[in-house]
Amino acid sequence: MARPSTPASAPSAHPPPPKPFHVMQVLIRLDAHLHHTVDELIEHLRFQEKIAAVDAQIMQKEGEIERMANTLRSTEKMLQSSVDLALPFIEHLSRRARRAGKT
Repeated sequence: MARPSTPASAPSAHPPPPKPFHVMQVLIRLDAHLHHTVDELIEHLRFQEKIAAVDAQIMQKEGEIERMANTLRSTEKMLQSSVDLALPFIEHLSRRARRAGKT
């Protein structure tokens, strides 16, 4: 009678376990990759912080420019009002000077 095949002679469903040296190499590479990725993330965050700081400065300058523009508009209105008030007086003085020059 023929002997049935034993599990030892059948093909294994699982690959042999990795050797400890190979596992360590993989872990070292993974560790290096993670350090590199963390360094890139830190650099990216620092860059984002710089961008946020520049954005804040831009917003501050825009506010200052808007305040200066409002001041200039107010000054322009004040000067125009002064001219409007002074013009009739200047015209009056001019007419008086012309009359005085005729006599």
